Amino acid sequence: IMFLLAAALGLSVGAPVATRCSGYERSIVCTASVEPPQAPLPFRPLPEELIRSKLNGVPVFSVVNDAEEMFPIQASSGDLACVFHVDLDEAREVLRALRKVNPLLPLRLVATPLGTALELSDRVLEVDPTLDVEAALETDDVIVSDSRMPLLVIQAPLAELEASEDALSDSPAPLLLQLRNRRLGAVPLFGCDELRFQSAASVGEAAELLPLFFKREELHSAWRAIGGEGAPPPTRMTDLRTVVWQMGSDSAYDWRQVLLVAPDASIEYLQNKQ
Repeated sequence: IMFLLAAALGLSVGAPVATRCSGYERSIVCTASVEPPQAPLPFRPLPEELIRSKLNGVPVFSVVNDAEEMFPIQASSGDLACVFHVDLDEAREVLRALRKVNPLLPLRLVATPLGTALELSDRVLEVDPTLDVEAALETDDVIVSDSRMPLLVIQAPLAELEASEDALSDSPAPLLLQLRNRRLGAVPLFGCDELRFQSAASVGEAAELLPLFFKREELHSAWRAIGGEGAPPPTRMTDLRTVVWQMGSDSAYDWRQVLLVAPDASIEYLQNKQ
């Protein structure tokens, strides 16, 4: 490369060349050189406010009494917990079952922003700082705070959780986050590289969005809606806590593109409430 550049300039390789640079009174000596290509600038992790905004576009649902207190039930893990349901139909089924057993209690469903639910859920579970997290991942040995509050759990759609349980064990998240997933339950997210949404982006926002769905069938429906032919492309799977951690710490990807897509039934529920 050095030889070709020198030949193109009519120079001999390595020979110093006297040149006069603008603004200087004397000549300086310089040599022809090839600058190495600069690495692309890294992206910036997202600020907490933007991450929270992305999360809070998704509602989750819980059963409460007339004092707005969450009603504890047995979660999928077997623990007594106050549950935020991602799937509205599952939340309605829980409400029907509780009303049948407790006909005199004024129970109802309320919607909570996902970001608020995640913050509350992770705050309630406190892990002993002396715990060997790596060993605990293998034994499910998690020490919870001795607060009298039950666990607060975000319940993913059961069908998706059962189908993706093995794949979720490959999370790149730190061990403590993996431990929270194991104890509180992971929330799978599904996307594919070929499916993108266009955005009317303002300054500082991404023009192209990567949608992540809570249900695989809704990803497939979106693929068909944009004119995708045949079977959808291979689905990539991650989980909610991993994505939140990556958005706040990883500079290798433009996380502004990520769009969490609430389930259709959840969006319709909120629209009817307005």
